[in-house]
Amino acid sequence: MIVPEQAATPTSESQTSSDLSRANRQAIVDADNLEIAAKRVSQDAARGVAQKAFVDGEQIGTPTPAHETVVTVSGVPSVGRNDIPERMYGLSIAFLVTCAVVAIGVPIARALARRMDRGSSTTPDSARSVDPLRRMEQTMEAMALEIERLSGEQRFVQELLASPVPERVPAAAARD
Repeated sequence: MIVPEQAATPTSESQTSSDLSRANRQAIVDADNLEIAAKRVSQDAARGVAQKAFVDGEQIGTPTPAHETVVTVSGVPSVGRNDIPERMYGLSIAFLVTCAVVAIGVPIARALARRMDRGSSTTPDSARSVDPLRRMEQTMEAMALEIERLSGEQRFVQELLASPVPERVPAAAARD
């Protein structure tokens, strides 16, 4: 603050102008601080929270003991948790959880997809192996029939060899 007696002395004119500029700057800072404190008090009052605000050690407003918030304003405005809206914390946590789920879930989903692809590829292999098995079965049945026919012929030949041969009648006697 400028004292009127100092402003009247002609020797301290440069000192007076620097004091005035300092006082002017301080008044602007104090006005900004009061404006910030008033905004916070009005925002909290709109939310139903009672306030106890101090500016340079002087109390502003009347507090209620139910919910008491203390706002202290000095030359530099404070930045803290009260400056960020409550919903933004929930939103940021949801975003981080989503990023973690994606970072962990994508490799797991890929692994499951690969396993499912490998499982489905066994079906065509089994279908391919059925045709050769059927052909082999038909071939074996044909071989069994042929062996049965051959064994029948062998029995017939055995019976012929085992049976007595009738005596031959000479050809001249047969003509008579």
